[in-house]
Amino acid sequence: MTIGQTRAIRAVLETRLAALGKELNLVLRLGNAKYDPRGGPSVFKLEVNEVGGMTSADQRRKQTEADLKQFGESLGMRAKVGDIIRLGARVFAVAGLDLSKRKNSVILWNNGREFFCSIGQANMALNRAANLVPESSVRTAVEESEAAWETRAAAEADIKEIAPEAAANA
Repeated sequence: MTIGQTRAIRAVLETRLAALGKELNLVLRLGNAKYDPRGGPSVFKLEVNEVGGMTSADQRRKQTEADLKQFGESLGMRAKVGDIIRLGARVFAVAGLDLSKRKNSVILWNNGREFFCSIGQANMALNRAANLVPESSVRTAVEESEAAWETRAAAEADIKEIAPEAAANA
């Protein structure tokens, strides 16, 4: 079948499935379609659900949120569902954790689109957003600033000894 024939069949199937779904009190929805350009068969996916039931997208969303709550802390993820982070110039909301992805497993949302990043990227963005710095970095910065002040105080004392009138003007 050609792609045009597959599209025409899809349109007819969608209208007939809608009528059949009302009759059976079910939601029948066609998913992806595959066709063989060499004249082979076309294959359609069909999703069957109860009226008012959760769609596969809703089920996936709930599962990724549950995975983040259950496994996020053990994987080192500090962000929770709904936390806002900034990556580059874009702002994202943390939506969940996709355990089937090895590297970029954090699911982010921006304007209705789904994006992925690593746990490390999400944690760094969360640190930047909260202006948090790791404790070791704070300790090092404090030690460096104290050393700088001691050096400056020693330099000012040397200036007072060498040129008292220059120190008075400074």
